[in-house]
Amino acid sequence: MSRTKYNNCEEIISRAKSFLGITTNKDLAGLLNISENSISTWKKRGSLDIGKILLKCEGIDQNWLLTGQGNSNQKPITNPKKNDKNHIHFAQKILKICQLDERAAGLANLPYFIRPKYDHHNIFIQPLSHLPDMLEATIHILTILNEQKHDEQKTHALMETTLKSLQQDMQNSTNYMERYYYHRKYFFYQQILSGLKDISEQFNSINGETRVSQSLLGKENEASLFLSCISFIYFSLWLAPRQLFFPMSTFCSGAWNLWEKIDYFKLLEEFSPESEADFFSEIRDNSIWNEQLDHFSLIKAMIIRMGEMGSPPIPYSIIDGTLRELLRFLGLNEYKRADVELEFLKNYEFQQTELFIKLFKK
Repeated sequence: MSRTKYNNCEEIISRAKSFLGITTNKDLAGLLNISENSISTWKKRGSLDIGKILLKCEGIDQNWLLTGQGNSNQKPITNPKKNDKNHIHFAQKILKICQLDERAAGLANLPYFIRPKYDHHNIFIQPLSHLPDMLEATIHILTILNEQKHDEQKTHALMETTLKSLQQDMQNSTNYMERYYYHRKYFFYQQILSGLKDISEQFNSINGETRVSQSLLGKENEASLFLSCISFIYFSLWLAPRQLFFPMSTFCSGAWNLWEKIDYFKLLEEFSPESEADFFSEIRDNSIWNEQLDHFSLIKAMIIRMGEMGSPPIPYSIIDGTLRELLRFLGLNEYKRADVELEFLKNYEFQQTELFIKLFKK
């Protein structure tokens, strides 16, 4: 094992743990496949195997790792993971029929700017119950970015305090659920910061604005951002299954009946980053979009339908628990009927399914 002398070994080790989203030497040792005593020896002797750390910390700013100067997060994502054009068009239409701010569609695909480093990070991304944490982190970071006149370096520096505070909260947690809560929040802050440049550029390309307006980040537009993101997730179920109600249910929701009838891999190819396919244009002018819907009722209807698309369907008691939690986050405590909105979604699903069968039939 090759070691290099450093005067600040302890700080380098601390920054490596921060980047990896862990807090203990034991966790770091496990990831590096070494003993915990080896890390103690590194600190004591002032030398460490920097190559082993860099291999595990893929994408890290090496200058920041060694000196504390520079970008504390991953290098920005240069390409989206798929062709999101159709998802975003769908979110725009949904916002329009609910009379909400259509600019929010420029942030609809936030989940796809998050790139988990490890398999266990997927438990933070898929459940609907984690959407409020992702939105709160995004709103906080973009608000700081606006306050710093869109200076990303200053924004990253200011957010270090929040990241360190969440790390401390993880260390001070007294039980698994408390630690999981703070780890999840830390993960979203870290990931949104790492994709900040690309998130801003995408918003600009969709809305023609150089920055995300502060008015869009205010409490009055919270429902717009939430509906935009949940519309994106709902649309994505035609492409891949998701464990939306985990940990209450491990069942996956998806367009199972559709996939039995089509060339599924051809469908996925058309949503690859290289594809320019715009399927939504064939549905955009359909009469179903002449409706005017209540946004809270539509959120409720989408969550119900996503539960019904489970295989097997998610028990309604679990759907209802998720509904109550998410609507409370949006400040709604009263009962909302969703009959009209459910009928709208079923009509839309019929149109979408028929289109994909026509295009991708086996």
